[in-house]
Amino acid sequence: MYLIENASLKQRNTFGIAANARFWVQVNTQAALRSFLNTVTAKNVPLLVLGGGSNIVFAQDYQGVVLNPNLKGIKCVADDGERVIVEAAAGENWHEFVQYCVAQGWYGLENLSLIAGTVGAAPIQKYWRVWRRAKRQFCEFGGDVDTNRHVARVCVK
Repeated sequence: MYLIENASLKQRNTFGIAANARFWVQVNTQAALRSFLNTVTAKNVPLLVLGGGSNIVFAQDYQGVVLNPNLKGIKCVADDGERVIVEAAAGENWHEFVQYCVAQGWYGLENLSLIAGTVGAAPIQKYWRVWRRAKRQFCEFGGDVDTNRHVARVCVK
């Protein structure tokens, strides 16, 4: 876990808007994420989860904690010959995830390529219109700290 107090958010949003966060935390493992969330929840501190910063505009400093979940990993969890279910951790770059799926021959996400951001936010927040058309490709989206799942689970036909 990496923590910065009074952290600049200028390099952490694609508009480059100058703003600060009281705290900025990057977690790289499920255990660190679980521990951090338990602490923040117990202290009742405002929390903002920020991936690549491609869908946010800061109008002022953020007086809470900005969490950057830098969790990595892509795996095929099921392949029945007609559909493939792929899990990708929240910190994976969305465009690179789509490229990975295509390189494996798992087609169906190509129209969601080139979306800026991370798996944890990019396909839902950035391109809602495209998402509405493509949502049938997604089985699950989100995560659960208690079960060690912070992933997008994608069905590719």
